[in-house]
Amino acid sequence: LPLSWEMERLKMAIGFDLGREDIKSTRLNNHFRWHEGAFFSLNPHLSKLNVNLDLRLDHYSEGLGTEFSHNFSVAYHLTQDLKLRASTGRSFRIPSYTELYYFSPANRGNQNISPEHAWHLEGGMDFLQPNWEIEATVFHRWGRDVIDWIDMGTYWQVQNLIQVNTLGITLNFATWWR
Repeated sequence: LPLSWEMERLKMAIGFDLGREDIKSTRLNNHFRWHEGAFFSLNPHLSKLNVNLDLRLDHYSEGLGTEFSHNFSVAYHLTQDLKLRASTGRSFRIPSYTELYYFSPANRGNQNISPEHAWHLEGGMDFLQPNWEIEATVFHRWGRDVIDWIDMGTYWQVQNLIQVNTLGITLNFATWWR
């Protein structure tokens, strides 16, 4: 249920959602979980500067807890063709039903895993032309309790990894004809 409004130089949005996930499976059995979430977004309109702040609070049943996530991004248009941008934030991912409950001779879920969490930081530059664009981004992600399948010798089992950090660069080139 989003509600948004715009003033002269400011756009805001606030909302709430409610959901229920159900699974009925011969392999995973029958499970359900409730999810409630609330969010707030703030986006001021400035001449060459784009700023965005997103805040979110989520609650899950089944012992998965309450999670807070956010993102802050800023972009500055140096010229009409060239933009610099940066963002930072915190995210999470709850385990899937497969990760929690799947069981076979080769694979085993784990009902004791917890949600994974991450912080990210990225910066980039975009060069925009009428028929093409180039984007370059440098990013760093600090992951904690990352959910992954681990080789236990005779089977694979889901575990929370203590820490997984990722550093990378992406380059994107897009073209189109009008």
